[in-house]
Amino acid sequence: MYAGSLDPISNRQDFRFIRQVIDDDTGEAIDISQALIVFEVRPKADDQHANAQGAVHAALSATTANGRIMVVDAGTFQVWLPLADMQALSPGYYDVGCTIAVNGITEQLLAATLPVIDGIVSA
Repeated sequence: MYAGSLDPISNRQDFRFIRQVIDDDTGEAIDISQALIVFEVRPKADDQHANAQGAVHAALSATTANGRIMVVDAGTFQVWLPLADMQALSPGYYDVGCTIAVNGITEQLLAATLPVIDGIVSA
């Protein structure tokens, strides 16, 4: 699992995130053609976006089921959040997470911070 910070992204561009899933024991790409992959972006938990129970809901969600995540080849996938979605994000820091379910086993691939900057342009 990766934990840390992703590179800053503008809220005036498409967001593309590409990752490869490798078996730690063999070094080979894992077949993710039938995997359920979920990638979500949400306001930082310490922001004012929590509901009455303290949960913070995703601002953006990409999954293999909704077509925003595509398997590129045997062990590589791409997350795509279009400009229209990114424009909804105010500049600031967001939590991002990504899980993958393969053969009935779900693993956390990523838990990180995503800095979003104001891209300035209006179109």
